[in-house]
Amino acid sequence: MSGEDGSVITLPEVIVVGDPDRSPMTVADWFAEGFYVGWNLQNGTPEAPAFLNGPFLQAYLDGASAAQGKRADFDQFQGPAIGPDVGGVPLEEFERGFREALDELFRQEDKHIESEPEIEIVPGPGVL
Repeated sequence: MSGEDGSVITLPEVIVVGDPDRSPMTVADWFAEGFYVGWNLQNGTPEAPAFLNGPFLQAYLDGASAAQGKRADFDQFQGPAIGPDVGGVPLEEFERGFREALDELFRQEDKHIESEPEIEIVPGPGVL
C-alpha cells in the first residue's frame, strides 16, 4: 500500500475480528473488506464504495488486487508434487519380499508344541 508521500506502507497480517454488520473504520478494516471483495470477484475491477477517499480507498483497492492475485494462485494449485525418484527398491518388489518373508516365518513349525525330551532326575551323591 502506498502512503500519501509515495512511501510504501507494509500492513501487518490482519485478523478480522468484530461485528460483520458494522462498517469498516480503519485502513486495515478497508483492506480486509477489499480483500473479501477481490477474492469473490475473480475477474473484473472491484468498485469501491462511493464515499471512500484517500488512504481508505487505496487500502480497499490494494486488498482487492491482492486477493485477486492470491485467488488466481489458489485456483491454479494442483496439490503437492512428488519430487524426483530417490532410488531404492520399488514398492511392489518390497511388498513381495515382505510377504515371502512372512510366509517363510509362518511355515515353520512351532517348536514349543512338539513333545520335549524327558529329563531324568538323578539323585545326588549320598542319596539312595
